[in-house]
Amino acid sequence: MAAQLLASPEAITRCLHTFEAVGCDTFVFCPTVADLTQLDRLITALPPTYT
Repeated sequence: MAAQLLASPEAITRCLHTFEAVGCDTFVFCPTVADLTQLDRLITALPPTYT
């Protein structure tokens, strides 16, 4: 499971582009712990076109 972790902004961007290429236009991210700083980190890592 750890191998599938999107651990960098580049990995997140690649993943989003891969799903967009097959027509996906909605993404749901699920935090793995009850710490709202994860959402801040996700927003920081996302490309500007997604925020």
